[in-house]
Amino acid sequence: MFYRGRVTSKQIQALGMGHLFKMNGGLATVLKLAYPECHWNPWQFSYSDPMIWQDIETVREAVELVEVQHGISKPEQWCNFLPLHALSFL
Repeated sequence: MFYRGRVTSKQIQALGMGHLFKMNGGLATVLKLAYPECHWNPWQFSYSDPMIWQDIETVREAVELVEVQHGISKPEQWCNFLPLHALSFL
């Protein structure tokens, strides 16, 4: 995956693709359009449009990822979970 720290904006500009990414909302969006068969977690890119959090499915995917990574199987287990732990995985 092309998540944080893997591809820089300078590399994108050097490839002559800066305008494409700017017009389409960034690397996450371009990859999602180019490879719809792949599952992309937009929140794991170094830049993602803040509007992604308006989509309930994106929020649900992010929460479920944290639950799997931390063995959270019941909603009440979130009470013992520190928010900073969740942010490190998003």
